[in-house]
This record gives sequence, C-alpha cells and structure tokens, in this order.
Amino acid sequence: WAVHAGDFGLDPGATVPLGDSAGAAVALGLTLRHPGRYRTQVLVYPFVDPSMDSDDRDLVDPDLDLEACEWFWANYAPDATRHTEVDPDPLRAASFAGQPATLIQLAQDDVLVPTAHDLSRRMSGAGVGVTLRTYPGVGHGVWRRDNDAAEAALADIAAYLEACAEEAPNDP
Repeated sequence: WAVHAGDFGLDPGATVPLGDSAGAAVALGLTLRHPGRYRTQVLVYPFVDPSMDSDDRDLVDPDLDLEACEWFWANYAPDATRHTEVDPDPLRAASFAGQPATLIQLAQDDVLVPTAHDLSRRMSGAGVGVTLRTYPGVGHGVWRRDNDAAEAALADIAAYLEACAEEAPNDP
C-alpha cells in the first residue's frame, strides 16, 4: 500500500516507512527500491543481516538470542541462496545514497545492536541524516512492553516525525 499511497489519496512523500525488527528490513527495502520517494523512515531495532556476522554473540538478551535469529531467518528467507540479495539483506545495498533521513532506535541489550550501528555508519557515510537512539536496560521487542522505555521510544518517534513534518517543504 505504501508504494501506491497516491491511489488512496495520500501524499506519497508524507508516507513514512516504519517497522520494527523484520518490519524495519521491509521498510528499508521499500526505501531502497524507491529512492527519493520518502522524506524519512523509522527503523526500530532493524533485523537486516541474515549472515548474523555483526550480531553480538556475547550479549544475553532474554527477548532474542542468536538461536532465535537463526530460526527467524530460516522462516523469513528460507532460500539461503537469496540471503546475498538486497531484499532479505539490505546491508548488501551497493549504496545508501538517496535514502531519506532515518531514525534508528535500539534496545541496549539487543543482539542486533552492532548490526544497527553498522547500518547507521553506512547510511551516514552515504550522506544520509541518521538519528540514532538507544534505550538502556531493555532488549529486543521493547515496543511490545508496558514500560518507560517503550513510552519513551514511541514519544521519540512522534517528536521525530513532527520535526520532519515541520522541515518538509510546503506544497503550494
């Protein structure tokens, strides 16, 4: 639906790809396929590396461990030969130039933190404005919790989107 926002009477430029975990990979894949279409995107603890090379093997996250990551990848992208393609592995994008401003949110105890830092560095190196926020003392899935970190994360997204809307050019 995001690709066809105009068909629904929505401004495609005002549509914000946003996702958590594997949903962040989908959001990022969308903006990689359609550079210049979106003004911003929000990636919450992005699950974007099927090789899991950059995941923290020493971190103990009760919400997501490496065994669970392997299971999710096996089900999300069961054809391992496709793991080198950009769709299941957006880190393999040739370039992040032209990506919209991006908010990346991380849970401090999440095994995916190093992957997100790698993504943030690559995007910043391509000239993408990246805002990186880390929420202390929580693991993967913080959005689905009833706690202060979840409330802070949602409030930060709202503030970020509001600031992006204020910076957006006004259409005549």
